[in-house]
Amino acid sequence: MRQLLASARYIMFLPALSNVLAALVLMIYSAKQTLFIILELLSKTITLGKVPKVTLFKTAISFIEIVDIMLLATVILICGLGLYELFIGGLKLPNWLSIRNLDDLKEKLIKSVIAVIAVQFLVAVVHNDSNLLSYGAAISMVTVALAIFTNLSHSAKKKLQAEDEVYKTEKVIKHILHRHQDSAEQPQNITSIHPQSDRRAS
Repeated sequence: MRQLLASARYIMFLPALSNVLAALVLMIYSAKQTLFIILELLSKTITLGKVPKVTLFKTAISFIEIVDIMLLATVILICGLGLYELFIGGLKLPNWLSIRNLDDLKEKLIKSVIAVIAVQFLVAVVHNDSNLLSYGAAISMVTVALAIFTNLSHSAKKKLQAEDEVYKTEKVIKHILHRHQDSAEQPQNITSIHPQSDRRAS
């Protein structure tokens, strides 16, 4: 039964693989859109001899939207890799991407989500959205809330690590004191044996 429950962690291979495939699809779509935009810009440059400012502006907006899609793909990829590392096994990943627990996964996802929100706001600014003020206020509130949550989690993690270090230090000190006490009691036991041995000898 224990082995069956332990092997149940391999169920997480499905969502991990699904996230990686979803990220791959988004990245392929982003690369295809980027190629189409570049080809369209080159064709207009060749036919017109120069590129109108309106076309450049629309091209810049398209590239910003593509960056947003790529960031979203990155978030999904991090989630997939994190689930695999947490439940199945370690991967050869860069140090900044290594995920040891759920707190690491949440922290990386929150940072990626904040980046996606920032790009979304930039798209809204470029499009000159009529509700830009309320949209910006909502984004600011969400970003501040996520930042506060990340800082609280980080401080709580540091506190737990400090308490763990104190506990380990106290344990080492107790072990040293116990050994020192044993070594201090040992000569007394040896001296108490000498009179008995002298009596037997006599």
